[in-house]
Amino acid sequence: MLVKKRYEELVRQIDALDNQLEPENPPVNYTPVVMTVLNEIADILSSHAFASDAEEIAFYKEGLIPLLSLLHYESEKYSMLRILYYGTEMDFNGHCVSFIRRITNLINRHFEFFSYCLSGRKDLDAGYFLRNSEANQQLTGIPGMTLSREIFAAHSLLPATMVGYIGNCRDIGAFYETSLEESDSAFPVPRTLQWTDSAVALSELIYALYANGSFNHGQATLKEITRYFERVYHIDLGNIYRVRQDMLYRKSGTTAFLDRLKKKLDDLGD
Repeated sequence: MLVKKRYEELVRQIDALDNQLEPENPPVNYTPVVMTVLNEIADILSSHAFASDAEEIAFYKEGLIPLLSLLHYESEKYSMLRILYYGTEMDFNGHCVSFIRRITNLINRHFEFFSYCLSGRKDLDAGYFLRNSEANQQLTGIPGMTLSREIFAAHSLLPATMVGYIGNCRDIGAFYETSLEESDSAFPVPRTLQWTDSAVALSELIYALYANGSFNHGQATLKEITRYFERVYHIDLGNIYRVRQDMLYRKSGTTAFLDRLKKKLDDLGD
């Protein structure tokens, strides 16, 4: 009952803190808040004797999972929000791909255990959910395994990790759904529109727009303009400063693409 109560209080506390943040504020890491509660629970468990193996198994198999899952959910949520705040949409897309790969690897690495949990079986519960079992002492490869094996059954962290990550997956789905809705309602750009010229050509255009001060009354930096074009056209321009150096030394000059555009535009008037 204490764990359930502290979990509910923790969720309300985090929600309240989130509601106080303004949209432009940088993301806040709530993982230390969760760890404070887990350390409190650990202190209690260090001197607590369960009435029976069945009681201990029930606690680590079901009762502790929601609280432990918050540790993984908030940690991953913070990583994603930092990328959204400081990075680009391309950075976020790459992180999401890596995140899904981590989930897949976790399932594959512990496939037998997850299959057991989903089967509804109970015959191996003593090995998986008693703290001092040999299986828990030998378990490795758990994300965020910073909690004492003597206090927390190691196998409890695996389903807790998955529960937390499922919450992160919902956040990702909601983000992309909202992004598409906002894009469609504010400016219905065809989703199949792609930059099919060379990356060097786009870099040349970006440099010209930057030199002309075409964005934010000339206050936008070259990096900001580059990242904007990368996000819009789903392209990785790499080190644009290096591209500029290559442009300076090419035989066709530094404005080959712009010269071609000018000719095309002039031809339209014929």
